[in-house]
Amino acid sequence: MNGNWRPTGTDERTGSERRHEDGGRGERDRRSGSQSRPRSRRGSRRALLATAAAAVAGGLAGCLAGGGPREASDPWVRRSAVDGEGTRGVEGVVRLRRGEFVVHPVEITEAETAGTLRVQGSEQLSLPVDFVTIEREAFDAYLAGEPVDPISSVSALDSPTARVEGRLPAGRYAFVLDNTRVGGAPPLDEVTVQLRAVLEF
Repeated sequence: MNGNWRPTGTDERTGSERRHEDGGRGERDRRSGSQSRPRSRRGSRRALLATAAAAVAGGLAGCLAGGGPREASDPWVRRSAVDGEGTRGVEGVVRLRRGEFVVHPVEITEAETAGTLRVQGSEQLSLPVDFVTIEREAFDAYLAGEPVDPISSVSALDSPTARVEGRLPAGRYAFVLDNTRVGGAPPLDEVTVQLRAVLEF
């Protein structure tokens, strides 16, 4: 029997009497808010296990949330179309959070034969991001979080700036501004990029 529950001096009561009285005293203690040390230890252990379980669950949720890249829902702080004679594209300011990307489709028709893609970009705090141009077929692999082979002449990986251009044959491409784990630069909490991607013929 726990010494905290047992009165001092010799106890000549029967075992059943002691159990009955001690049980009654324990009930009164519980009603009055008093707790014994064993219960405190069990309570502490339960609290510790609950805290540990919450931490593990939080870590697992973070791992699951950090899966494949996700397209930003509203990345353009400012955006305007570039649509002139022999040119088409987009320019503006893009803001991406960790794990996000924005994509600009690039298509060169058979009638156009080929075109020159020019990409200029600058992160406002000189933080590294990925400026990536890939073939449209590779974009599905990118969405799945798989490694892809960028077109090197019109890509700049792990760089705060980009000033690249390259001649592309007729086909379908995707230009991606990337702040995810798929590219070369590690994802950052937030990046803001002045961007211009224009196709010229």
